[in-house]
Amino acid sequence: ALPDASAPVIGLAKLRIRKRYKKALKLGKAIDGSSSDRDLHTLRIECKKLRYYLEFFESLFPAGEIKEVIRHLKVLQDNLGDYNDMHIQQERLKGYISKMNASESGGRESIAAAGGLISELYMKQKEIRSEFHGRFGEFAGEEMKELFDNLFSGN
Repeated sequence: ALPDASAPVIGLAKLRIRKRYKKALKLGKAIDGSSSDRDLHTLRIECKKLRYYLEFFESLFPAGEIKEVIRHLKVLQDNLGDYNDMHIQQERLKGYISKMNASESGGRESIAAAGGLISELYMKQKEIRSEFHGRFGEFAGEEMKELFDNLFSGN
């Protein structure tokens, strides 16, 4: 038998969740106005991992409290996901434009329309980015910190 085979799983769950939470906080606190899309995407992936742990081990913790943690995380994930979606759509349209021929019938109009759409997506992405710090602030705030400490400290 493995040495820790008889240890309660809740200790491992708390340890893994705390580790992911701390990493998400560290990544999120490092994001500022000069951070790249990749930085936000890295945080998005870390939040996704944290949520997998929370949902997998959800039954080990008080339902109301764990659901509150997950709810706050979902709000942040929605912001990060929307931001990433805007980025991906812009990149796809840029690729589409690069393959278009302006001299073909309707080519210039299609390129102009795609360019206008990229501009709209960029403005929406900026709006979503401006909401990030508020969403992250709620996730990283005192209320959540206390909830995390109460639920996931100790073994």
